[in-house]
Amino acid sequence: TEKKLSQIEQIQTKIQNELFSSSSSSSDDDDNDSSWRSIINKRLKLKTKYKTKHKLEKKIFFKENHFGNIVGLFFYPLITFIDKPTTHLSLIDGDNDHLLLCELLACLGRLCIHAQNTLPLNNMIKLYLQVLKTLQQHQNPGVRHAVVYAYACCLVSIGKNCYDEDLQTNFIDLKQWLDYIISKDTNTEVQKLGRSVRQILLKTLQEITEN
Repeated sequence: TEKKLSQIEQIQTKIQNELFSSSSSSSDDDDNDSSWRSIINKRLKLKTKYKTKHKLEKKIFFKENHFGNIVGLFFYPLITFIDKPTTHLSLIDGDNDHLLLCELLACLGRLCIHAQNTLPLNNMIKLYLQVLKTLQQHQNPGVRHAVVYAYACCLVSIGKNCYDEDLQTNFIDLKQWLDYIISKDTNTEVQKLGRSVRQILLKTLQEITEN
């Protein structure tokens, strides 16, 4: 059936071309010729099926960050009491709570990542950076390692879309501290992670300047 239809279309097209390519000598014939040509042309258009190719447009679907809108409900209560000692717990100045402090810093960093592309993210990171800065010179290497990891979470969460001047200044200061721990820190794991985070930082700063 498709073959027959294609043959019919070819024949109709050939007839149409022949009709429009023919010419007559007399004006009367021209008038008559144009009239029946137009009639035939209309009939051919009504009976001929024109096939058009439609380009398939690739649709991009953006996944909405539902958790990002409520992440502050978890982030702020955790970070508010991180430097406030209680009777049985002292995260910053305590001698036996380093593991809990490390886990808490990592948890806060992951919450920042889950808050990507949301309005509260900048304020969350600013508050987070203040806490991290107070822990940069912590005597426990595990805590310093957690601090470096937390900085990496900040960089990943903010990405190249950092238009806040205060955050950009903090990231520039962060480079100086990373340079220091890479050469001066007594723990090799802290130095190793510092090198990796420094590469992420340099890439982030480059993308920010290009934007």
